[in-house]
Amino acid sequence: MIRQIAVPPLDSLTPYLPKPSQVDGEAREQVRRILADVAERGDAGVREWISKLDGMDLQPSGWEIPREEWDNALDRIDLELREALETAVDRVGIFHKRQRDIGFTLLQEDGSLLGMRVNPLDRVGVYVPGGKAAYPSTVIMNVVPASIAGVEEIIAVTPPNGDRPTAPTPGEADPLERDEVDGDRPDRVGADGDRRQRGDPGQA
Repeated sequence: MIRQIAVPPLDSLTPYLPKPSQVDGEAREQVRRILADVAERGDAGVREWISKLDGMDLQPSGWEIPREEWDNALDRIDLELREALETAVDRVGIFHKRQRDIGFTLLQEDGSLLGMRVNPLDRVGVYVPGGKAAYPSTVIMNVVPASIAGVEEIIAVTPPNGDRPTAPTPGEADPLERDEVDGDRPDRVGADGDRRQRGDPGQA
């Protein structure tokens, strides 16, 4: 049976629309405390929160996944899945290339030149879910547009799995040929880790 709804009034649609989610005040406060602590203490804060939330002690030197592990993870992916990922990267790239805005210039009658120039960010961070499930689509849908936009440094962060950083995700990201993947807590390390680990926090 097809139900017909007459609008206006638009209020008649309310019973059929999803209810807005309620903000969890306790969760918001916990996130605020984590962000403030990491902003203040850098890597030491991140390491402590890894221990509290994930039950493991990871040294900052072990947060970045080495290139060798990327390659090993890539080798573990079924060939058919790898080809599907590469196809997805190509198709998403075709779409976003059409979105790229390079700006414009306008030459006025008096000889003056007006215009707009669009510059990409120097660095961006991408959170890749990797706890209970891995989502390669998240990598593709975030990294491809940033790469096409001309972002020079793309840092992917994903939760650790077991006693090591998550490894399959780098394998899924490898067809994108991006800069680095970190297997540490992603809460704010990309922005607020120590300068020796992540560069100047003010640049994030």
